[in-house]
Amino acid sequence: MGPSNRIYICSVFDGLWIKSRTAVVVHELAHSVGGPDKSSSSIRHFARELPFPNGTPDESPRDYSHLLPEEAIRNAGSYGSFAIHAAFGFENR
Repeated sequence: MGPSNRIYICSVFDGLWIKSRTAVVVHELAHSVGGPDKSSSSIRHFARELPFPNGTPDESPRDYSHLLPEEAIRNAGSYGSFAIHAAFGFENR
């Protein structure tokens, strides 16, 4: 499966805090603009950013706070966290 021009948001989205909604949209947009799944440019889930502060491993053996730079730049959660940090000065979902 490759990049898509559609993002599907489930009903849980309505109950999220505004910062979490922002992160979800940016996270899903990162997947949308990344390359085909498993390609060298795809945006994937190397680690989850929650629970704060270290997150949990996913496709990488490292947790979110210890991703290698080449993993972090292709990790979908990194983009949502960056957007929140840029807007509010800190990440505190």
